Amino acid sequence: YMKLMTKVSTIYNGIDTDVFCPQVVTSIRKRLGIDENVFVILGVASVWDDRKGLNLFTEIIKKLNFMHKVILVGLNKEQLNNLDPQIIGLPRTDNLQQLVELYSCADVYINASKEETFGLTTAEAMACGTPVIVYNSTACSEIVNERTGCIIHGEGVGSVIKAINTIKTYGKLYYTANCTKQVKEKFSKEIMLKNYIHLYRSLL
Repeated sequence: YMKLMTKVSTIYNGIDTDVFCPQVVTSIRKRLGIDENVFVILGVASVWDDRKGLNLFTEIIKKLNFMHKVILVGLNKEQLNNLDPQIIGLPRTDNLQQLVELYSCADVYINASKEETFGLTTAEAMACGTPVIVYNSTACSEIVNERTGCIIHGEGVGSVIKAINTIKTYGKLYYTANCTKQVKEKFSKEIMLKNYIHLYRSLL
């Protein structure tokens, strides 16, 4: 029989870098009662469950001192009512400006999911200049490098804490320019549109 050769093209989600970009947002820290010297760890999901790594954040905050704060966005009412008191929980929001402010105010963004097909929130956080921590077992590792964050190869909270400490050692500003550059050059909506046009033309 004739073996058909299939060419596969990967086109990622496009990020609107005019919307998702670094902002000075000291006011949102004040509204959330977070001191400017506190290291903020952010997580965002449409639906939080163990698959998305909800329990991991509880383990993380228990191993860090009071100079760290976790913010989780996208929690339901039950999760908000049963949340660890050291974690700031927020419901899901479709307010892009609020998301941009949260991404921008964080010192690191953690995508604790192990089943990501891309990791839209990871790219959004990077577009806002925030370094990210992701697992090697997801597609997120395709968009992250050592100048934009950390890729975790092992499992367990210890690996995550080690990555957090690495980000803290270098400082957020060490990563910011590379994060925004990476998204603009590889994952912006303009780049993805060009990729779609190129794909369609190649099929004509």
